[in-house]
Amino acid sequence: MPSLFSQETIDFFKRALTPQKIFLTVLVIAISVNAFNFGEALQRTQRKRKAVPFIFYGIIFSGLENIFKDVKYVGYFTDRDQNLDETAAEFAQAQYAIAPTILDMNYQKHELILLDCTDETVAMAKVKELGAIPLKRNKFGIILAKQRKWKSD
Repeated sequence: MPSLFSQETIDFFKRALTPQKIFLTVLVIAISVNAFNFGEALQRTQRKRKAVPFIFYGIIFSGLENIFKDVKYVGYFTDRDQNLDETAAEFAQAQYAIAPTILDMNYQKHELILLDCTDETVAMAKVKELGAIPLKRNKFGIILAKQRKWKSD
């Protein structure tokens, strides 16, 4: 039966296709495919980061951290829905922003209260309801109030 390839062609491939060359060829192909896939994954990640950038919600509590130097606990009142992820993140990052002072959602137990409301009129109504005195308001509308009739435990 006649061969499809001549003896010279077969000898050429035997010399050209050594195990080392086959290994290097497969390795180069694998690296190329993985580099391409990595590039695509990196671009997808960068697009997602542009769509949903990281926001440090604790920034809205800036300007208040110096007031709490010797205060261990501060009450925290908000009219926002604490079940929403964004509101929970804001509370957690607020805690970080004023650390080592601890924010306590049971605000009635504390002399100082941070009021973080959707509207300043809501916050001022709460201050009036508590019989508190507003001490400071930062540029983000966060109000620090002091209860007049506060009793320590």
